Amino acid sequence: MTWEKEKEMKKYLLLIEDETLWDQFKKSLSKDINTEIIEMIQDKVKTAGASVNVLRPERNKNGKGGKK
Repeated sequence: MTWEKEKEMKKYLLLIEDETLWDQFKKSLSKDINTEIIEMIQDKVKTAGASVNVLRPERNKNGKGGKK
């Protein structure tokens, strides 16, 4: 991964309260967890009728998302 790409990357913390559910989820994974979660988010956005670009909105002059 290039330095430029890494600067764009955001990190999120996922808190799971149900350990049984978490264990079942981990066993169901066929890829690494980051890839699986990104694909789940993309599928959810697509089925909602939105573009995947919703995940990376353009930034306006003050650094906030949305239209310029």
